[in-house]
Formats: sequence, C-alpha cells, structure tokens
Amino acid sequence: MVKLYLDIETYRPRKRDAFINEKIIAIGILEQSEQLFTIWRLGSEENVVKKFYNYFEEMVNNSFIEVIGFNILRMDIPLLIQKGVEYKIKDIEELNVLWHNTFTIDLFQALLPANQYRFKGLKLPKIMEILKEKIKDNRVPQLKEHGEEIAKAYREKRYKDIERWLKQDLYATKYLYEKTIDIIKLFLMENKPLISSKDI
Repeated sequence: MVKLYLDIETYRPRKRDAFINEKIIAIGILEQSEQLFTIWRLGSEENVVKKFYNYFEEMVNNSFIEVIGFNILRMDIPLLIQKGVEYKIKDIEELNVLWHNTFTIDLFQALLPANQYRFKGLKLPKIMEILKEKIKDNRVPQLKEHGEEIAKAYREKRYKDIERWLKQDLYATKYLYEKTIDIIKLFLMENKPLISSKDI
C-alpha cells in the first residue's frame, strides 16, 4: 500500500467563487519525497492538471494507493475531477472509477468525533496549535493560516511562499495522520470538542 498525501492550492478572485471561478495553481504530493505541480513551472492550469493525472494514474495502475489529505473529499478531489473533465483528460465516469480505485482518508472527516461532530473551526493550523499545547510533542509542525494569503501571493508572484505553504500543509497532514487515533482518544476521554467556541 502506497500512501500519497495530497494538497492543492487554488486561486479565486472572490472567496464565494469556490468551484466556479477557481483555478488550481499548485498540486502537492508527498510520498517518499514531495512533488509539486505548479502553474508557474508548467505554464497553465491545464498542464498542472494533466501532469498530476499522468503521475496519479501511473501510481493507481501500479500500486494500491491510499490518498490522505485534509478536507479533500469536499474540496481537492471534487475540484480535480471537475478540472479533469474540463480539460478532457477523461470523462466523468472514467475519473470516478480512477478515484474509486484508491482508498481515501480525509482527516477533516476523521476528526469530527473529536470535535463533537462540529465542522466549524476545524482547520489544520488550529489543530496543530492545540496539539502542540495538549500532547507536548516538539515534532508538531508549525503551521500558520495562509488560505487568504494565497490569492495575494499569487497575484504578487510570490511563488516560493506558496510552495513553502503547500509543503508545510503536506507535512502537517502526514503528522496528523500518524496521530489521529491518539487525538480522537484524547478528546473523547476529555468529552470536550477539539476546537472550543472560544478558539473559533
């Protein structure tokens, strides 16, 4: 079983334009090492999506794949399917089969029991901050909220910043995956949500 940690960064001029005027600007994969597919290196969103699918399809055809990410069932995977259809990589049925032939773990969904099934406030940087405080592990990755900064950094051509944030997200996701069972146990025993209302 090959574990692939997945994260994408997108550009949308307005926050409310999710899936409508949204452009994939970078796709990050972490397997044994990280691999980034970016619009500034490949020239267009179409090239980014095509390169990703070339890599991804080869992986799926040669191994059992476990795709792991944070909020990937609501965001990354639906958008990658949408863009795959848009750029005629495959039709919708073929893309659905391709993704169906992987095992998918969305840590956002997996952590809902630890947050008393509340979606609000369940963000990767906040989880890292709380873990650093609760489990006293110096290996907890440092992570800052950068969602709103991506569009600005993209417009200003600060591509190194976007790549750095993307890599940070990938390594934070890997750490979170390794600690998920411990986190759920800890917060179920405490009988308090992972993210309290004062943290939102």
